[in-house]
Amino acid sequence: MAGTKVVLVGIGGYGHNFVKEFVDNKCNEMELVGAVDPFPSGCQYLEDLNKMGVKIYSDMDSFYSENTAELAVISTPIFLHTPHILTALENGSNVICEKPLCADEADIEVIKKAKEKANKFVYIGYQWSYSDAINGLKQDIKDGKFGKAVEMKTLVLRPRDRNYFGRGVGWAGKICAANGALVYDSVANNSAAHYLFNMQYIMGDCGCAAEAENVKAELLRANEIENFDVSKIEFDMPCGAKACFIAAHPVNRAVEPIFEYRFEKGTVYYSSTKLNTELSLLPEDYSEWGDVVAIMNDGTKKVYGNPMANATQKMYIASKAAAEGRTDDGVCGLMAAAQHTYLINKIQKNYEIYNIKQDLLREEGEFLYAEGLFESAIDAYKDLSKSLMNFAEQ
Repeated sequence: MAGTKVVLVGIGGYGHNFVKEFVDNKCNEMELVGAVDPFPSGCQYLEDLNKMGVKIYSDMDSFYSENTAELAVISTPIFLHTPHILTALENGSNVICEKPLCADEADIEVIKKAKEKANKFVYIGYQWSYSDAINGLKQDIKDGKFGKAVEMKTLVLRPRDRNYFGRGVGWAGKICAANGALVYDSVANNSAAHYLFNMQYIMGDCGCAAEAENVKAELLRANEIENFDVSKIEFDMPCGAKACFIAAHPVNRAVEPIFEYRFEKGTVYYSSTKLNTELSLLPEDYSEWGDVVAIMNDGTKKVYGNPMANATQKMYIASKAAAEGRTDDGVCGLMAAAQHTYLINKIQKNYEIYNIKQDLLREEGEFLYAEGLFESAIDAYKDLSKSLMNFAEQ
């Protein structure tokens, strides 16, 4: 018996992860009925798809003119999320779309109305939100096991070269696409968006995320882009917790995601690498690399597991929901993801982007970095009162 009929929209870039699931014959409860991509040569599994007899269409209208799908898995550039989600809904497909939901907050209500009219679900693929580790933590927070949230902070330092900023067809690092559509491609809305949103996600009710209030932002750029590639974003949440997100691309060393969430009764830590201990960013009793770990004030510890364990789990969750005829928001639906879009719009519309001082910029092969930024970002994570604005040209 055939499973959920799936169309993959965007099979290059991150989309190749979903293609691989089908190529590796892991999707026993799904049937791949088509793929959509105007530039399919970018897919590393193109030959496999051809052998499987999967037809590739240049656009979604072409696919829907001769086929149907119960689930559309969308992995396309940010500025195409809204039109692609709307097209899928109009043609009777449920949707799981890669993060973020959209760039323009004005599109949220448009998508919401289309979802309600179609009576389908729209899930957004912040993969941590589909992990057992994060949802286990979220449930314990909701059950009051940690008491009141006090302070949450996240750090991501990811060097990116010129090829990264040259990716796509003129949308990488942009505020707007060539057609005028908002993109807001940045370290906070793309590469490290998962980790910013996670603070909102775990503090929201089931299927929801917390609103960002009293937002403040320091936005800088080193690379020759329109938007920012360095950010320090601070905000409050309705629960009273203060949150801070520090992320940068123009650094000469990497710190993969690390976070510290402090509550009345204990603190939750996550680090993907041992390097973060060497940088004195974690307590001595944290040693479960890659796992979310709670260390309570009484010394007890709970290990929630690795939030990165299965990056494609979200497709399986969406497929099952489609098969069951569900239309609710699931664990990370439209209105949960909307909170991240609202936050990004607040910082983009209210804070200036400063160029990093030219005399601090250094080149290392294809990488451009700001001398001292790595160390300053570390210091700012340890002491949230510290600023990154000393790197800005005033």
